[in-house]
Amino acid sequence: MVTVFLGRQGFAQWLPGPLASLSPTEREQVAEALRDLQEVAGEYREWRASEVGSSEGVDSAPAAPLSHEISVREAADMLRVSDRRVRQLCDEGTIGARKPGWSWLVDRASVELHRRGAA
Repeated sequence: MVTVFLGRQGFAQWLPGPLASLSPTEREQVAEALRDLQEVAGEYREWRASEVGSSEGVDSAPAAPLSHEISVREAADMLRVSDRRVRQLCDEGTIGARKPGWSWLVDRASVELHRRGAA
C-alpha cells in the first residue's frame, strides 16, 4: 500500500533530484529501503491472497451500516466506556459486531444486553 501511495505521489519522478545531493552510502540506503517496501508489499499481497482468497486490498469505502448497527462511538457512549474498550469488546466477541473494512459496526441489541448485564 505504501508503494502504491508513493507511486501515486510521483515519488519516482521526484526522487532523482534529492538523490543527486546524497552520498553514495545514503543513496544505497534509500534504494534498500525502497526494495524493502516492495518486498513487504509483495508479502502482504501473498498473505492477503492466502487468507482472503484475493490479493485485492481492503476496501477503503465504509460499508453502509444496517439499521440495527451503531458506530463504536455510539456504543461507547451507551456503555460509558472509551472507544478503545468497545473495540476490545468487539475483538473478544463480548458484544456482537462486524468489521467490513477498517472500522467496527456494533450490534445495538448486543450493546443493550451488555449494558444491562454490567449494571
